[in-house]
Amino acid sequence: LNADWKKSRIAALFADAKMQPFLAAAKQPLLADASGDASSTILSWDDLLSISAGSASAGIVAVEKNKPASILLVDTRGKRSQVVELMARLRDAYAKLGAKRSDDQTIGNQRVVAYELEVQGGEQTDKATHFYFLRDDVFGSTDSAALLADVFNRWNEPSSDSLEKLASFESIRRRASLAMPMDSAHAEWFLDPFGFQTLLGEPDA
Repeated sequence: LNADWKKSRIAALFADAKMQPFLAAAKQPLLADASGDASSTILSWDDLLSISAGSASAGIVAVEKNKPASILLVDTRGKRSQVVELMARLRDAYAKLGAKRSDDQTIGNQRVVAYELEVQGGEQTDKATHFYFLRDDVFGSTDSAALLADVFNRWNEPSSDSLEKLASFESIRRRASLAMPMDSAHAEWFLDPFGFQTLLGEPDA
């Protein structure tokens, strides 16, 4: 899978030097420690494998211009005990970073666990809040309360502007399915060029 990924066009795009500032900002909220070093992760790949029972989805969304918000959703059916263990590990990891923990927050009628900590961004220290939840056997994590509220609002209600209704997304899926059946692919990804431009904060073309 790793070898095939390196051959893909999106892997080449992510390796581009111009992409590095954006990628660093995008992956820092959920993966970096308080120093901003993403090589020392709070939520690791092994953590995700330990709770995964099926599909997982990660996204970078433009909640505000030039400010990406990250979200991760993992199917954990039948692995509630592993999720409990993971939440305990996260609690210990955040405690070591001096994060302030709150387990009584409610967003969209859903109880969430939140950790507030300071994140070093260059010469500036910013505050960040990481949210975690378990709903309908789906484990979720994000760095944006606004994004999480939107996700919960769409949880059981049909949406008119979901990704599946985006014409460019459906076109890509149809083209990709001709080359490889979707049920045989290890991973799928979609990059909206206009959304990407918004995330980068570039002026309209």
